Amino acid sequence: MDELAVEVEHLSFSYKENGPKVLDDISFSIKKGDYVALIGHNGSGKSTLARILAGLYTEIEPNSLLRIFNMSYDVENSSKIRGLIGIVFQNPDNQFVGSSVRDDIAFGLENRAIDPSKMDEIIEKSAKEVGMEEYLDQAPENLSGGQKQRVALAGVLALSPSLLLLDEATSMLDPKGKREILSLVKERKKENPDLTILSITHDVEEAAMADYVLVLSKGKIILEGTGEEVFSHEKELEEANLDAPFAYELGKALKARGISLSSSLEEDTLLEELCQYSSKK
Repeated sequence: MDELAVEVEHLSFSYKENGPKVLDDISFSIKKGDYVALIGHNGSGKSTLARILAGLYTEIEPNSLLRIFNMSYDVENSSKIRGLIGIVFQNPDNQFVGSSVRDDIAFGLENRAIDPSKMDEIIEKSAKEVGMEEYLDQAPENLSGGQKQRVALAGVLALSPSLLLLDEATSMLDPKGKREILSLVKERKKENPDLTILSITHDVEEAAMADYVLVLSKGKIILEGTGEEVFSHEKELEEANLDAPFAYELGKALKARGISLSSSLEEDTLLEELCQYSSKK
């Protein structure tokens, strides 16, 4: 039986007692080593769920079950669980603590009691991975929004988490920067097949890169499955104010013309196959 990284059963959450439910009886599980995307429009409850999984909101309703790597969030396990999770928030200013990029990446390493003699190598490697090696001595407040997101990701990757939570973590990046960061995440996944990734986003193109997709709307999960399965439900996606990815729409249009390519939902892969198809004509 596959080991589960995340188990959520009948999870409900309100910010005020007897207030409206931001999350309403949702259930899902994520296997260890899976790359899962949870998509939803603004106000669907995505960020609230991210903070619950990270242990920042603990007042879930009594019948709710939440387990991370077979551990429930309680006094005994909370510190262990947080030690396994790395989270990058939409607004990186919320997680900066150092006076420089170097200090900020070092902060998490110091909390994990990493050997000081190994820190510089880890810091420089992580900064280089996200393209921020030239900014190590800069103050975070002097960086652009996209650069801050890169630094926040570097700080998390330096810790080699078992569960990586990305909460709109590329929202401030331009399309090129977003592709670079997502490629980096996928590369880390190849290096460590046991790394579990949950990408919480409203960007369907980003979600298309995942192995499995969950769709959250008005606090409820309305769809789940592979990308191809989920994005075939056009009516439900439209009602949730979401579109299908460009690659899915392109693939569907090509099939209608009798051109059958792979079922990949990644633009680069599909366009490469289309070029190969054209060259054979």
